[in-house]
Amino acid sequence: MTFWQTQKHAEDYENSSTFQELLDQAKPYLSDSSEWKIQLSEDMEINYLKDIEIPAAKKYVIDVQKEEAKKIEVNNNKMFVRIVSIKVQGNKMDEFKKIYAETIIPAFRETKGCRYAFLTHSINNNEDFLSITIWDCKEDASNFETSGSYMTLINKVKHTFSQFYLWKMSLEKQYNSQVKTSDDLTVGNYDVVTGRNFL
Repeated sequence: MTFWQTQKHAEDYENSSTFQELLDQAKPYLSDSSEWKIQLSEDMEINYLKDIEIPAAKKYVIDVQKEEAKKIEVNNNKMFVRIVSIKVQGNKMDEFKKIYAETIIPAFRETKGCRYAFLTHSINNNEDFLSITIWDCKEDASNFETSGSYMTLINKVKHTFSQFYLWKMSLEKQYNSQVKTSDDLTVGNYDVVTGRNFL
């Protein structure tokens, strides 16, 4: 994950030879793709080759952030990143951003161990949002989630989530069983391996 001053800076880097060189260096360490590549050899025999899973660059714009998050500093190797992926109704995006800025950010500001918080939306699909929080350690993030604070904040904004997700929620309530959809809220948890601030 990288944070850039402008979208153009990020795209210039992605189109540069430096990015391609670094990707080439990383290829031997990347996992094999679940897909296979079929090709003909010189003697016209069919060969099946495993393909490499090339990292996909996803681009998001920061909409809201904690005021203190002007400059990111990685203080230790115990820091922890939590990414919540959300799909929001197109006509409720402004309301969602407002609630995030006025309710969720202040809650993160008061939460032990939450160092940075960002709300971002996808450049390719405005209805796709990521809530990114960076924590002093995994324990602080886990305490936040298990304390009930996470669900309290979700309940304040869930009416803005996609209609498909809201339908799934009503089904779960009606039938008292879990339903999986492509619009589900997903939570990704990551240990910070290394990091550097260049500002």
